[in-house]
Amino acid sequence: MDNLTFIAEIVKAIAWPAAAIVIAVLFRKQLRALLERIRKGKFGPAEFEFEQEVKELAEQAPIPLPAPTPASTPTVSLATSNPRAAILEAWLRVESSAQRLAYYNHVSSPSTPRTTTNILRSLEKSGLLTFEDVALFNDLRVLRNQAVHDSDFSPSAESAIQFVQLADTLKQRLDHAASNR
Repeated sequence: MDNLTFIAEIVKAIAWPAAAIVIAVLFRKQLRALLERIRKGKFGPAEFEFEQEVKELAEQAPIPLPAPTPASTPTVSLATSNPRAAILEAWLRVESSAQRLAYYNHVSSPSTPRTTTNILRSLEKSGLLTFEDVALFNDLRVLRNQAVHDSDFSPSAESAIQFVQLADTLKQRLDHAASNR
């Protein structure tokens, strides 16, 4: 192989990777904006869909959430070591508060199965929950279902902490409604 053939082969081998790098550098702002809009995906242990949904819920929360402090509650500290368990534990506290609110206000009938969805409907019909509380409850329930049923579920600790904070906020609102009746 002569020198010119050798140089031509090297240029052919480098052309596409070099072009991709140049394009990435030239359009880095647009690529960053595009990556932030991705709604669902998985890269290593990160779950984009769960994290994006939790972030949106935190922004729309009816009450501002406290700043995340890893040791503020046992569930928040659990979120750093086992995010799925922290999500489930926080959800169980929300369900318990909803059941307590329904019981104290006699809104669930004995003939209706005592599922969380039926209790939520009864609380909503009776006017004990605001529209925002019902929406937050349903959104958190969907995210909790993802944590329970998706075998590859592994969100970041930050998104699990945000979920726990949202669930704690809803639990406090439910407990407050139960104590005022």
